[in-house]
Amino acid sequence: MGGGYAHFFLRARSVKDHRYGLGEKLKNSSFILNYDEFSGEKNCLCTAYQEHELVGILKENLNLYDFEVITSENINIKNKVYIKDSDIIIYGKITKE
Repeated sequence: MGGGYAHFFLRARSVKDHRYGLGEKLKNSSFILNYDEFSGEKNCLCTAYQEHELVGILKENLNLYDFEVITSENINIKNKVYIKDSDIIIYGKITKE
């Protein structure tokens, strides 16, 4: 840390990701992936975000500022099935205040 801030990096699932909605719905756009046979994440917890929602959470809770948002969308092939990965990547600075 220097100057009262820390550099920050986060990669999170977007609601555009193929995993979104697969399985038992919990709160806050979260799911237990009990219907995901292809990603290797069956029965895992998956929480997905919209970009503006995630930025708002980080600003409110970690005082995120001076940040950049990148969307990463890829197609992976697993067991001859095409799977869309969609991630939100955020680089920035956070403070305690």
